[in-house]
Amino acid sequence: MIRKALTLSIIVIFSLLVVQSVWLYKVIINERASFEAESELTLQSAITSELDSRVKNSALINVVNVQVIDSESSKKNIENLNHRIKLDSTNIGKNATLKLSMEQVFQDFLKSVKPLNLDTLSFLFSKELINKKIESDFVLTYSDSELNIIDTVFYESPIIGTYSFFEYEIPLNASKSMILKAKIYYPLFVYKGDFLLIGLASLVLLVFIVVAIVLQFKMLSRQITLAQLK
Repeated sequence: MIRKALTLSIIVIFSLLVVQSVWLYKVIINERASFEAESELTLQSAITSELDSRVKNSALINVVNVQVIDSESSKKNIENLNHRIKLDSTNIGKNATLKLSMEQVFQDFLKSVKPLNLDTLSFLFSKELINKKIESDFVLTYSDSELNIIDTVFYESPIIGTYSFFEYEIPLNASKSMILKAKIYYPLFVYKGDFLLIGLASLVLLVFIVVAIVLQFKMLSRQITLAQLK
């Protein structure tokens, strides 16, 4: 009798642990996905701010005239073009749609005279994360295949407690010769909200079940002992 009750109790506890593990795993996945999306948006915003600071500190914005011309037109008007940005259509595919933003244009214009400053970008990125009450370590790596430039900066948050990481790659210009790679570590703040609620509730329930089983075993043992004495 006691053996059957013990086996049944172990099965119940094991099943409960499995269900709890699945719940907690889903909560962690959702929290990490939310953090990744928020970090990517914040990094994009920091890149825009860093580029804006370089544009404002240069005379480029007052003298640049952006034109989109085909190959034949460029040959006829080559004497009137002081600065041209070349984009090989074979890199994006013959039938692909070209999406060219002004940020990509200015990244190309400035990369020689005022290249991306990783220290400034790191500062802006960490500042925006802090404003969103996010503390995390990250590594930023900037590379330019045309200028043979590779630069890396590591930022360590003042709050200890990061684990694992995800990587994010951003092409800064249309030809994708300028690449920014980000390795961002997950902070421990994912263990909050629903995770803490489910974890605490599961722990309380598990303790309650274990205590109930122990008390039940004691009662059964006493009943068996009394029955044997009779």
